[in-house]
Parts: sequence; structure tokens; C-alpha cells
Amino acid sequence: MPTVSVIIPAYNVAPFIVETLESLFAQSYQDFEAILVNDGSTDDLEEKIAPYRNRLVYLRQSNRGVMAARNTGLNAAKGRYIALLDSDDLLLPRFLEVLVGMLERDSSLSLAFPNARYFGWPKHDGKLHQDVFPVAEPVTFDRVLRRECYIFGLLVFRREVIEDVGGYDESLAGQGAEDFELWLRMLRRGYRFGFTTEVLALYRWRQNSLSNTGVKILSCVVSVYEKLLRGELTEEQSQWIERRMPEWRAQLSYAQFKDALAKSNFADAEKQLAETRKFYRQPKLALLSFAVKVAPKLVAQLVNQPPTAKRQTPKLKILHVIDSLDIGGMERVVIDVANGLDAAKFDQIVCCLSRRGEAANELHDDVRCIDLGKGDKADRWMPWKLARLIRRERPDIVHSQSWSGVDTALAMMFAPSVKLVHSEHGRNFHDLHGQSWARRIARRWLYQRANAVFAISAEVREFYCRQTNFPLERMQVIPNGVDLRRIDAADGSDVREELGIEPEEFVIGTVARLDKNKDTLTLVRAFAELMPIKPDAALKLLIVGDGEQRSPLEQFVSERGLNRNVIFAGVRRDVPRVLKAMNVFALSSLSEGMPMTVLEAMAARLPVVATAVGALPEMVEEGNTGFLVLVGDAATMAERLSRLVVDRQLAKTFGEAARRKVERDFTLERMLQRYTELYLSVLKS
Repeated sequence: MPTVSVIIPAYNVAPFIVETLESLFAQSYQDFEAILVNDGSTDDLEEKIAPYRNRLVYLRQSNRGVMAARNTGLNAAKGRYIALLDSDDLLLPRFLEVLVGMLERDSSLSLAFPNARYFGWPKHDGKLHQDVFPVAEPVTFDRVLRRECYIFGLLVFRREVIEDVGGYDESLAGQGAEDFELWLRMLRRGYRFGFTTEVLALYRWRQNSLSNTGVKILSCVVSVYEKLLRGELTEEQSQWIERRMPEWRAQLSYAQFKDALAKSNFADAEKQLAETRKFYRQPKLALLSFAVKVAPKLVAQLVNQPPTAKRQTPKLKILHVIDSLDIGGMERVVIDVANGLDAAKFDQIVCCLSRRGEAANELHDDVRCIDLGKGDKADRWMPWKLARLIRRERPDIVHSQSWSGVDTALAMMFAPSVKLVHSEHGRNFHDLHGQSWARRIARRWLYQRANAVFAISAEVREFYCRQTNFPLERMQVIPNGVDLRRIDAADGSDVREELGIEPEEFVIGTVARLDKNKDTLTLVRAFAELMPIKPDAALKLLIVGDGEQRSPLEQFVSERGLNRNVIFAGVRRDVPRVLKAMNVFALSSLSEGMPMTVLEAMAARLPVVATAVGALPEMVEEGNTGFLVLVGDAATMAERLSRLVVDRQLAKTFGEAARRKVERDFTLERMLQRYTELYLSVLKS
């Protein structure tokens, strides 16, 4: 039984529905069912949602409007909580996590709603909901009634509340304020609402709907207040509505006037303008009335002009700070972000504190790389050098990665006005008590100084927050993403021949630094145990990478007589190509963040056998995309590998599921979208 039911009414939103669903399935909180109600769409909506049908409760009805569609969804919902999602809006990853958490922590709350950012409407593009429409706490019946508090429509509430007050009133005319009437019913019953200032959604204003939005919303508003007047109100509340009703009706008439002009229905336009003039006795309306009679087509063109495009804004300058651009997962992420963000909107610099590194050659020509370091030598003057660079380049945002944040924190003391973002990529956390007092202070101050802090996984976030006593809710999670095009474009047709692997041989592969943390010895031991179990199997172990543990590994292989079965390929720059030579990917690390090599392997349709550390349990679904084992457990790893060696169809099934998992949760596009949203929100904070 799901905890949350997410209801999505949909009518002719094929161009937007995929993006909306992707934002929903990318939630950090996953205990939900998605109920999509097709309200009689006539476009290719069903074709667009076809890849998601196995993840949706799909309902279809004749076109009856959004309120009827939501009622249909409510009747089918099984969750303890109900979440509302419009079919063209976007949820940020923590939407459900934060709002459900508010309701779980405070039993007196019946409904929780967030802040949001608007887009697609030139007048309010990029603005926050609470800046455009006021939110007053506590949320009361009177405040909502008097339009002193606007509740954002993407929210979560308890199921028993809707069962108590009933669903949406489908008799109300128009649309766009149907929630308004429902919230008033809830508040009248004494239910309490909670609000968070955290931006958790992006609200889309579609240009093709702006012309009739006013008519629909005002029709619904008038209908709601007319219904309220027929109900139980205090005398003061009734008088307030009655005083304002003539103006609302006049506003509705003017919206209908513009709508009639747009449809070239000039007779109705004259009629609606006459109704407007009964309340607004302005000379310009009299002049407009005369003009409609004389030159209606010209008036229609002038009145319904589309909004002018916004003036082009200057590029947002981002300074990425990292130790080096050697080959590694964190380095891969920084390169992909720097190359992937829209060059028309972002000006990016990558600053290396110790050395430039080989991977820097992969940066695009429009991304600058600056090397401040002295190789592997410590440089106590690094914070001052970085501060000088910040003052010279004047970035809008400095983005530090993992332990580069210590030097960055010290440097930012000389640039207090610059925005700071910090990300944690792995769990290799050095004990603060082993550092100098200055660096201990800098580490703690870094989190407090940063305008935003995020981790690449929930596990990494929990670890760092526990180590630093940093509030969990203040650290976001933005998972790594894989460039699927890079994986799919790799030509691995001749890589087996190049590595001396026969076509019929089953290859277990790994890509990792050969150091103690990666513990590749456990994988080699597992392979050694696997050989007697499957003596007739043509098996190869392909090890891609290098490091100080290579010699001990080669010695172990030689002592076990496995030289013909184990291939040490060294460091390879063509990892996507080499993955095509493998049948299974294995990793035996002692600790991890969110290893890019595993994501790339999954994208290459490889099943994964790995230790259950770091974010790997969030990536590898046990018994679906692979297997997880305990650290150092070579025997269990050998047994899990043997299952895949024997059952090649199972290995293939796991591999296809792994690819779908990456497509769903770990794409480069999704990661870039989240980075963009984060940068923009930090800039405007």
C-alpha cells in the first residue's frame, strides 16, 4: 500500500507530460503511486506516456474538466496522503520528502504546501509564488476568503480530510480556482495548513492558455463566492463579499470582452464591454467602446498583443573549484556539468587547486580551466590564491567540490558577497580532529557560509550531516547523471579482440583505482573461488585501472595460477567502449559515494554485483538489476557471480533493468536540470 497517491489530471498536454512525469519519478521520496487521469485528451498524450504505463495507475474519462478528473483520481487513490500535480508543472526532487515529512512530524497539520518558482510568463518569470501572491501564516479561513493568503496548488494533504469534506465541487463554473473553494471547506472544518518557504516546484504558465485564463479563473472565483453567500458566513464575511462582487463581475466581463475580441465575436465583445462600464466609469473605456464599433479588428490586434519578450539577461558565471581533473567519478561529474550547461546562459571556469589533470582536455573550448596548484605539494597560500582569482573573475557563484571546500571556505572570507554552493561527492571524510584548528573551523564554517549544500546521495547526506551536526533538511540531494549518448555511441565491436578475449568467454569486469579503499583483492578472491565452482566455464576477469595495489594483486593472481584468466588493462580513457567487452560489472569497495563507473556500467546494460556501501543500495536494486554483498565477503560475491555465469538470460534481464533504472533516475539531462535550478535559486536567494 503506497503512502502517497499523486493525482495528475491531464488534458491535451502531450508536449509537457513527459517532463512532468520525469520530475515526479525523480523524487527523493519514492513510496507513492502515480494516478494519471486522461480527461478526454485529443492529442497524442497516450503515445507520450506509453513508456511510463507500468509505473502509472492510468484512468481515462470523457472530457469533464479538471475538477471531475481530480475526483476520479481521488476515488482511485490508496495512499494515506494525497498529492496534487498539474500535468504541465514540475516537482523538484524534495517535494514529497519535505511535505510528507511536515505532515508526519506534526499531527495537527492536515495540509502542507510549498513555495514555488514561476516560469513561462514574462510578467512573473523566475519569481517566487510568495512574492507574487502573498502567503500569511497562520493560514485561516478569513485570510483565504479575503485573498490575503494564496495557497499554492501543488501540495500534500491527509486522505481523511478529503473524505470528511467531500471532493471537488464539479458544479462550479470556469476553472483555476476550484482548489480555492475546497481549501475554504477544509479551513471551515478547523483543519490546519502548513507552509514552507523552500522552493519545491516550478509552476508553468503556458502562453497559449494566457488569453483565456482570466475568463476561467474569474468565472470560477465568482461562482465560489456566490456559493459561499448561500452558505454559513458571518455577517461581516457576507458583507465583505457583497461589497466586492460587483468589481469581480466587472473584471470577468472585461476578460470576456478580450476573449470575444480574440475570437472575432465583436457583437459579444461590445456587450461585455458595456457590462464592464457599469462598474468602471472611466473615459478610456468609453473611447474603447467607440473604437470597437468603428474599427473592431484593429482594436482586437491592439488589445490582444502577445507579451513582449524579456530582454536578454547576462550569462551566469560559475567558478567550479576542484582538487584536480584526474580521472575519477567526481571529476567526471564536474566535466559533464561544465560541458553540459547551456553555454548561452552560463559562463564557466574550472579551477584546479593541485594540478590540472588529464581529463581537463575533455572540457569544451568555451570552458576555461585554471591551474593554481603545485602538483601534489601542499600549498598553505592556496586560500589567498583562490581569493585573488575570485576577486579577478568576479563569478556569480563559486561551486566547491568535497575537500576543495576547505580552501574555498577560507578564500570566501575575502569575497563575502559572492554566492557559494558546496557539494559532497563521497564518504571519504577525514576526521576533523586530525586537522589543524584552522581547517576544522573552516570545514564547519563552510556549511554555514554556503548558500546551498548538497550531496550526491541520501547516504552521503546522512553521513556528512551526522559528522558535522549539520541539519539534514538543509542539505539537498542531487544524484549523479550519465550521458547516455556517450555510452551508446561507444563502438566496442573490436575491443574483445584487442584485449585477447574470445567471443564465447564470459567476462566479469571492474573499473576502479587499485587502492586499498576499492579493495579489488576481494573481487579477485571471489573470482578465484568461482573458478572451481564453474570449472567448465570460459571465464575472464577484466580489471581496468591502476594504483599502488596492482603489484600485490598481480602476485595473488600468479600464486593462484590465474594469469590466463585475469587481464590487467591499466588506465583506459575509453571506458564506455571497454564496458562493451563485459558481461557483468563488479565492485568490491570498502566505501563509496555514487560511483560513476557503476552508473556507466548500468547504462551499458550490465548487471552489477557490488558491496552494499555508499549510494550503491540506492543504485543497484537487489534481485532486479544485480546483487549486493557485504564488504570483504568474497564467498558470497563468488556465489552471486556464479548465478549470472550459469543463467545468462538472468544476466541479460538484470542488464536491461539496470538500463531502465538509469534512464529513470540517473540521466545527465536530469542532473543538469537540477544543477540549473539550484544555481538560479541560489542567485535569487
